[in-house]
Amino acid sequence: MIRSLLIACAALSLAACGATGPVASTGPAPAQPTASAITPLANTTIDDKAIVLAYEALEVAASAVDELLVAQVIKPGSPAALRIADGLSSAKTWLSVAGQAQKAAQADNAAVALLQASSALAGVYSAIGNR
Repeated sequence: MIRSLLIACAALSLAACGATGPVASTGPAPAQPTASAITPLANTTIDDKAIVLAYEALEVAASAVDELLVAQVIKPGSPAALRIADGLSSAKTWLSVAGQAQKAAQADNAAVALLQASSALAGVYSAIGNR
C-alpha cells in the first residue's frame, strides 16, 4: 500500500514535467504520435509546479520511511536503511540541481536532473520493497 502510494506520488510529480500545449477534452482519442510529432526535450517545459510536486513526492517518501522505521519494518543501520538514506539524499540533491537549472532557464539540464531524481526515488522504492 505504502509502496503504491509512493510510486503514484513520484509519477504525479513527473507528469507535471510534460510538454505544454492544448489538450483535447472531447472527441475521439488522438492517434499515436509519430516520431516527428513527439516533443523534443528542448521544447519541454519544466516549471515551478513540476519542481514543487517532485519535492512533495520526496517528502511523502521520506515520511513513509520514517513511519516504516517507527513500525520497525525497516531496521535502522540495516543495509536496506542505508540504501534508502542514500537514495533519499541523492534524490534531494538532484531536485536541488533541477530547481537551479529551471531557475536559470536550462530546461534540458532540469529535465535530466529530474530524471536522475526519479531514478534515485526508484532506488528508494526498490530498497523498501526488498528490505
